Amino acid sequence: MKTFKQYLTESFSDSAYVFDMDDTLVTTGAKILVRDQQGNIQQRLTPAQYNTYIKKPNETLDVSEFRSEDIFQNTAKPTKYFKIIQNVSNAIKRGTSDSHIYILTARGEAVKNVIYKYLKDKGVEVRPIEIHTIGDNNSKSIAELKKDVLQSIRNKHIGEVTFFDDDVKNIQLANQIQGINARLVK
Repeated sequence: MKTFKQYLTESFSDSAYVFDMDDTLVTTGAKILVRDQQGNIQQRLTPAQYNTYIKKPNETLDVSEFRSEDIFQNTAKPTKYFKIIQNVSNAIKRGTSDSHIYILTARGEAVKNVIYKYLKDKGVEVRPIEIHTIGDNNSKSIAELKKDVLQSIRNKHIGEVTFFDDDVKNIQLANQIQGINARLVK
């Protein structure tokens, strides 16, 4: 298993890197709103709190803040793991890597262009980076949807696929896919 420092300094070749967005690459001010039956806000959860939150039968979870371009643009701050995506991007730009970069986020399609712009502004501008937004799909859990996308990405690549995420459930499901190296970020 590679160390964080190895990811920052290694030569990248024939591989794919998949990054979760919230609390992996960036932190933002967006919260998940827990509402009661009348629609009143009972709690405001961070993504980390949401990962372990158990919804009560009389509650609804409102993720509208994660669809807000303004909240993302005005509050996004890179985490220490952002350096990994920058290093992969720089290696591709130098021609020392043929890796591919993917973003896999529970955010909705509406924020995709804002994410592209944010990455470009931070120097992560290589090939078309594929951004997979799954927040508008309610057919399965976020973890199951992420697993499906990871399987699709795995099917495209011969080399190693490394997935970075802050949620243990997502990592556990990703580790069920042969050829995925899932890394829990903290």
